[in-house]
Amino acid sequence: MAIVRYRNKSSGTVYLYEVERYVDENGKRRQRRHYLGTEDPQSKKLIPSTHKRGRKNGFSPGPAIGTGTNYKDLYLTVSEANESLTRQNKALEKRCEELEKENVSLRLFRERIVSAVDESRADKK
Repeated sequence: MAIVRYRNKSSGTVYLYEVERYVDENGKRRQRRHYLGTEDPQSKKLIPSTHKRGRKNGFSPGPAIGTGTNYKDLYLTVSEANESLTRQNKALEKRCEELEKENVSLRLFRERIVSAVDESRADKK
């Protein structure tokens, strides 16, 4: 996805669009544009669109693009979550191995019981 800027020459307003490239059913390359909003002339930041008619200009659904995302903190959070999930996955794999061993022993126990019952029935006849 890319962000494209279009400037209206008569008004000087800059409009921002998100471009999504895809291949259609005929195999041709196409693109869809999704309107994001306008650009603030002084700060060059996005003023997000609400995509709703009748909203006031001061309404903002979320933080503006380019407000300074702290990627270091974001990376640390994601890496901690990844480590946690890795630990959980290892614990689940270990538990799965234990359950498989228990399943084998229970299957053998069941077979012994069934054979003992069959032998007792055969002795009674």
